[in-house]
Amino acid sequence: MIKREDGSVPEDLQSWAWQVTTLDQRSWLSAMGDPNPIADASVAPSVGKVMIDGQYLPLWHGVMRSHSDPTDHPSGPPATLVGMPPTSSWPAGLKSFHDVQLDGYFVCWVDSGRNVSVVIYAVAASYAGQSETAHGDRTRINAELLSLMKSAKLQVVN
Repeated sequence: MIKREDGSVPEDLQSWAWQVTTLDQRSWLSAMGDPNPIADASVAPSVGKVMIDGQYLPLWHGVMRSHSDPTDHPSGPPATLVGMPPTSSWPAGLKSFHDVQLDGYFVCWVDSGRNVSVVIYAVAASYAGQSETAHGDRTRINAELLSLMKSAKLQVVN
């Protein structure tokens, strides 16, 4: 949820939401210790509608070139809190913050009662050299991402 300082809401909600997801990814990578966080997105086309928390919302699909977040030298609160798999469990040849492609979905809307914009997104990552078996069944992964998004509920927290 995002509330602009001036209280305004974005005119082009789709473009704004895509910018937010890009900034969020770069911020996460930076917090994980990536010395050169990358989040380069292509145009995200509309792929229909999805019901979230009782309302049908436009659904967009996007692909983003980015970095992975595992590191062999965890530092900072996110990396130490989340924890890192040991490098011995990484596929051969992978290095910290290696290139990945994020593939996923996002929805966004304005909650005029609270004067905030809401963005929900879910992505799966793949990397060059990853086998199709390891990459998984894309249809199953997409269904899981959409199911996760559909389960979102907005609740007031005091």
